[in-house]
Amino acid sequence: LATTRAAAVIVDAAHAEAVETALVSDNPYLAMVRVAGAFVEPQGCLMGVSDLAYVHSNAQVHETATVYPFAFVAAGARIGAGVRVFPHCYVGEKVEIGADTTLYPGVTLMAGVRVGSGCILHPGAVLGADGFGYVPGPQGLIRVPQLGGCEVGDNVDVGANTTVDRGSMGITRLGDGVKLDNLVMIAHNVIVGSHSVLVGQVGVSGSTQVGSGVQMGAKPDWPDT
Repeated sequence: LATTRAAAVIVDAAHAEAVETALVSDNPYLAMVRVAGAFVEPQGCLMGVSDLAYVHSNAQVHETATVYPFAFVAAGARIGAGVRVFPHCYVGEKVEIGADTTLYPGVTLMAGVRVGSGCILHPGAVLGADGFGYVPGPQGLIRVPQLGGCEVGDNVDVGANTTVDRGSMGITRLGDGVKLDNLVMIAHNVIVGSHSVLVGQVGVSGSTQVGSGVQMGAKPDWPDT
């Protein structure tokens, strides 16, 4: 700190005297995150609904929402204020998207999915696909119809290529503030409590209930050789 060439340094009070210009905080890392947020340039260059997007006549799109070229919005979908739907997104029948949520390119929301406000769905995320259910029959496996729903609370982040299946008879739900990393798998009927964090390659089996504030990290069990 004594030799840094930085114009200012975010530190706690114990280190404030070590630098010429100190920004003092009880939580320097959190302060740094907030400062960095001021420098983020939002992605996207369009506003409004593109003529190159398909929006069904029975869909409801708020006048402040943005739908990019080559996005698809099905019948009965409801898109809230300030929502951004990037190219190659699929918004299925009767999907509901809350205010200020962003769907980055290639996001798929199957029929009936409900997404809250302030969410970020990163490229390739798939919500509401069928859960994996089969029952043995006389001529092989018979697919179990997946009739349930998929609900996402407010301020949820879903990472790239992460999947959240719909419920079989009930609901799959992500609580408010849940953060899912890339390549996370949430199976049918799973409930994830609010403000839980699941890191890449975590898989949660069907009908599991995860409490609030849970942190899960995955590590492949590689052989020693």
